[in-house]
Amino acid sequence: MDDERSMAFYRGFGLNDQQIAIIAAALPKREYYFTSPLGNRLFSLALGELGLAYCAATSADDQVVADRFCHLPTEGFNEEYLRAKGLNWAAEALSAAAHDASRKTA
Repeated sequence: MDDERSMAFYRGFGLNDQQIAIIAAALPKREYYFTSPLGNRLFSLALGELGLAYCAATSADDQVVADRFCHLPTEGFNEEYLRAKGLNWAAEALSAAAHDASRKTA
């Protein structure tokens, strides 16, 4: 992590050079560094493609995709967002589940 802005960013959280080096060596969107008064730990969060579509959507492009659908109700947002992320199977499953639920309450 040679970028001085990145170093300053992490130092702003109170991290030292060794902790910053651990973060720099971590796998992006897979490994996370947790720090607390009780201790520090690098851990893996093994998310599948569906989890990553939501939890790791942090880029400017991801935000643009989400912004396109933010006016929709939750179900509509999720279906369209998942399709935009290329997860048609998940969007179809969500749509089918919503359809089944509405039939049961009708």
